[in-house]
Amino acid sequence: FMPWGSLALAAAEPAAVDALLDLGAAGLCLPGAALTSPAKLDAIGPVLDRLAQRRAPLFVHPGPAPAGDSALPAWWPPMTSYVAEMQAAWLAWAEWGRPAHPGLKVVWAMLAGCAPLQVERLAARGGPASAVHDAHAWFDVSSYGPHAVDAMLRVVGVDRLVLGSDRPIADP
Repeated sequence: FMPWGSLALAAAEPAAVDALLDLGAAGLCLPGAALTSPAKLDAIGPVLDRLAQRRAPLFVHPGPAPAGDSALPAWWPPMTSYVAEMQAAWLAWAEWGRPAHPGLKVVWAMLAGCAPLQVERLAARGGPASAVHDAHAWFDVSSYGPHAVDAMLRVVGVDRLVLGSDRPIADP
């Protein structure tokens, strides 16, 4: 096991990536929200370039849930904002991120919110449906069970799935 590095987005710069990797980090973990638009991808671009230069992977995970209504159940953010954030990040990566960073290895937490399962809808609307065949992307199965994992396996292939866990947040 190796730790993943993380950065304060306001201070994200290539030198910080070097420092984390030199300390032994496997790669860099960023919240999906940091990748959800062309402007955000441009802002984090130098950091992503440095990761690619160092041949270190990016791990995309949902960021903190927005402050919400305290009357909502605890399961609400993991089923709404987390999933939406991961789907938006994967779609933005497919459209703008991958063309800008063609060699960067990316691991998507929680099956990228199952965004690749929307490939038929994406293709019908002229989106980058070929992203489901990205040879530099892997999907962590944390938070999902056999039905979702089987569906993703059929879309992205068995070699694109990796074992992950939400422990200690949730039981595996």
